[in-house]
Amino acid sequence: MPGLATSGSGDVLAGIVAGLIARGAEPAQAAVWAVLLHARAGEVLARRSGRVGYLARELAAEVPALLDRLERGGAGLVDPRPAGDPATARKSRPKAAS
Repeated sequence: MPGLATSGSGDVLAGIVAGLIARGAEPAQAAVWAVLLHARAGEVLARRSGRVGYLARELAAEVPALLDRLERGGAGLVDPRPAGDPATARKSRPKAAS
């Protein structure tokens, strides 16, 4: 996704990883979920403002809503198949903040 090549995008990704670790995720799992959240944030912004028309700080602003979707089952976030499809993988998810 071209928009993710913007200055500061990697810093946002690192921040997502750190945030997930702080919430109790193992580092490797945090990295996987962070890449997913980062990419989906880019997709949301690309639909809204074009593939190269957004800033890194806007990526970070999309993460809380995406994380909430992920924690509630991730319908359409992790797998394009509809929710309830038995083939949809639903493995470990980041812990909710306590």
